[in-house]
Amino acid sequence: MRIKRASHCVKRGTASRGVVSGALGVAALMACGVPATAMAASCESLSSLVLPDTAITAAQPVPAGAFTLPNGQQLTNLPASCRVTGVIRPSTDSNILFEVWLPIADWNSKLQQVGNGGLAGVLDIFYATLPGALRRGYAVAGTDDGHQAANGLDGSWAIGHPEKVKDFGYRAVHLTNVNAKAIANAFYARPPRYAYFNACSEGGREAHMEAQRFPADFDGMLVGSPAHFWTDLMVRFQWDQHALLIDAGSYIPTSKLPAIQAAAVAACDAMDGVVDGLVDDPRKCDWNPSALLCTGADSDSCLTAPQVAALNKIYDGPTNPRTGVRISTGYERSGENSGNWQSYIIGPAPGFALQQLFSVGFYRGFVFEDPSWDYKSFDFDQDVAFTRQKLAAILDATNPDMGAFQRHGSKMIQYHGWIDASPHPRGSIEYYEDVVAQQTPGRGHGQGERFVGLRRTQDFYRLFMVPGMEHCVGGPGPNAFGQILAPQPPSNDAQHDMLTALERWVEQGIAPERIIATKYVNDNPAAGVAMQRPLCPYPAVARWIGSGGTNDAASFVCEDEEGKN
Repeated sequence: MRIKRASHCVKRGTASRGVVSGALGVAALMACGVPATAMAASCESLSSLVLPDTAITAAQPVPAGAFTLPNGQQLTNLPASCRVTGVIRPSTDSNILFEVWLPIADWNSKLQQVGNGGLAGVLDIFYATLPGALRRGYAVAGTDDGHQAANGLDGSWAIGHPEKVKDFGYRAVHLTNVNAKAIANAFYARPPRYAYFNACSEGGREAHMEAQRFPADFDGMLVGSPAHFWTDLMVRFQWDQHALLIDAGSYIPTSKLPAIQAAAVAACDAMDGVVDGLVDDPRKCDWNPSALLCTGADSDSCLTAPQVAALNKIYDGPTNPRTGVRISTGYERSGENSGNWQSYIIGPAPGFALQQLFSVGFYRGFVFEDPSWDYKSFDFDQDVAFTRQKLAAILDATNPDMGAFQRHGSKMIQYHGWIDASPHPRGSIEYYEDVVAQQTPGRGHGQGERFVGLRRTQDFYRLFMVPGMEHCVGGPGPNAFGQILAPQPPSNDAQHDMLTALERWVEQGIAPERIIATKYVNDNPAAGVAMQRPLCPYPAVARWIGSGGTNDAASFVCEDEEGKN
């Protein structure tokens, strides 16, 4: 079994002088890689813990039961724990809020850190996942990414604050990890044996940034729908909104989405051999929305010519208008009537889609630093280049060289819903293929060389594409498999729960060959199971064996591109 090594020193020289006292001394030993032998600290004493660039603002025991946060939010069914809050200031303009909650009893000797969503600025995701993680015995950590905002759509805080942008980009998560390990070590008189990161969306970007910049921070990462190519994602958001909004006649109201999805699914559902309302691999679906072109009066069952053009642009993805070169792939067919499409792409009214609100906040705050910037002025040539030149090195986590992460012995499980309307699903595949190419001997392109690169990649990094799932959770397909913020699977074993599967891979060396995903009736576990399907490590896909119920995972096998098990 691998022994974790601490990689940061809080107080150099303390251990060598034989001075070990209280929380500070224990933290010093952990940070210098020396086994801790002092008595564990009390919760209250953690308030005097000295950490680099950090002030501990509170350390309070929290009794078992319910706890009301300062914002009025109530957490319920909590085990007894110690809540530590603090602020990290690596620069004169930094203000990174973080929290670490430590179970009083039955600590599993592990740390779980959770990521953020949107443009961050709040700790809502951390609080939402906190009770479940504590009940599983984890010490749990989270951060607001270094700025305080009214909501995750607000980018105004970035204007004139390049250091805060760096905190958001990569510093906040890393420094929270360093502090959380030191705090846990001080409290328990021993460091966490394993550290895990669990996140989706913006949190997925944070995970990839950690793996690429700070590969020793985490032993295992459960990564959903990552916005790892951040600057590319914001371009795609603007592309879709330009397609729908620049010409008022191009906007597609939500009332037309059922007809669009029904036509796309009808055209492509049977390609996988099972007619079930799901398109297992939408890349193979080339349904043309011109099939719905109105031949008479406009209605919810047809599309006008401008609407057909707008929908095709959303499917195709952004293109540089001057060079004709595609900037990025677009979104997939078959999920158009999902809540995800309705909220992210279409919105309740023109101009109110989440894509528009996110990207306008980003370009006004991060890029042009102008609260009056008008999205209609966006240039898909010059503005794309300017954004990447200014921010790609800070925000984009696209480096395919994961060698240091691999050598550290860390593992990553990534998942992505095929009908996601935020980070586009093909983005996960494109990055994964880049990593495979990086792992391929001599960067060869032959089938044999790619096979070696794929196997090397799968030794530490596996991707699971999820048919019929939206952004992180939800959708018409099986969508509960232990991921963050999702309904709990029927069992927390490694066959049904990705976090457990990740733990087993990290701690026992057993890689996940398939994960059974569950669809509950109305997405409500109390209503019973409607369907179960296996999720397979890319490029394998689930294939029906030709017998047995198609709602039963036992009726499916994972096959690779050549149809082999």
